[in-house]
Amino acid sequence: MNKTKSILALALLPLLLLVGCASSVGAPVGTVYQIGGPVKEVEVLGLIYVKCENGEPVYQALLRAAESKGGNGIANVVIDEQEESLSLFALNLGKKNTKYASALAIKYTNENIVPDKGKVGIPSENTSP
Repeated sequence: MNKTKSILALALLPLLLLVGCASSVGAPVGTVYQIGGPVKEVEVLGLIYVKCENGEPVYQALLRAAESKGGNGIANVVIDEQEESLSLFALNLGKKNTKYASALAIKYTNENIVPDKGKVGIPSENTSP
């Protein structure tokens, strides 16, 4: 009887140690876009960084940052996401989601391969609502 209790206790010990453990770190989830094009017809302008909060579209923020450097495109995009729980004592007040992104700002040197703004997330000046 005593041996049976010892074996049962040893079997349940790992479960008791894992109770209350939670992990919010997981594999990165996202969509990868691969756009082919001639490499020699692109000028790299430099690295850009953006911070997006409250659901702001990340790719549009990166494209705006690239345009501020004189570019008309982005490449090698990396997006990291941080999620914080807002709580007061035991009361859960919601979550704050912040995305940090970086990319290479590029400028197409051949006007024939410049992507249409309406197709990459920034509305062109000629589109109507």
